Amino acid sequence: MSFPLMPIADPVVTAGIFSGGGTFTVPLGVTSLSFTIVGGRGGDGGDATGIGIFETETGFGGNGGSGASVTGTISVVAGNTITVALGTAGTNGANVSGSNERVTYFAGSGTAGGTTTIQRNGSQVASAGGGSGGSGGSADVLDNGFVTVNNGAAGAGGSTGTGGTVTTGTTGGRSGPSSTITWS
Repeated sequence: MSFPLMPIADPVVTAGIFSGGGTFTVPLGVTSLSFTIVGGRGGDGGDATGIGIFETETGFGGNGGSGASVTGTISVVAGNTITVALGTAGTNGANVSGSNERVTYFAGSGTAGGTTTIQRNGSQVASAGGGSGGSGGSADVLDNGFVTVNNGAAGAGGSTGTGGTVTTGTTGGRSGPSSTITWS
C-alpha cells in the first residue's frame, strides 16, 4: 500500500522577546536573534566629611559610569540554548569622616561594573563591558577650624563590547545592566 507524499509545511514562527538574565531555548523556525545588552554600571565614589571647629563640609563621591551598550544580531537554529548573564553593578566606595586638624580624609572609589554576556550553546557570542567606578571625595580639616573639600570625578562609561555595534556608556550615568533579545 502506498501513501501520497504530503508537502511539509514551514513552521509558523511566533514573535518573541526575552528580557533580563537567564537561559532559553530557541523556538522552531527561528534563524536569528536581535539583541541589545548593557554592561553593569560602575559604583559611586564614597563621600568624605571633614568636621572642623567652625564648619562641617562634605566632598561628594562621583557617580559610577553607565555600562556599554551592544546591539546586534546572531544566527541560531531551533534548539540552541541561549544564556544571558547580566553584569553586576559595581560596589560603592566607602564613606569617611573625621575631625583631626591637618588631616585629609579620602573616601573610597567605586568599583567597575561587570560585563553582560550572551552565550549560544556555551560559547560567548556577544558582550558589553561595565562602567568605571566614580572616585571618592576628599575633605581637608585645616588648623584654623575650617574645612576644604574636593568632589570625586565621575566614572567613565563602559566602552568595550563584542558581537555587534558598541555604544560607549555615559560618564557618571545611571544605566545598566540589562538585556533584550527579540525574534520574529
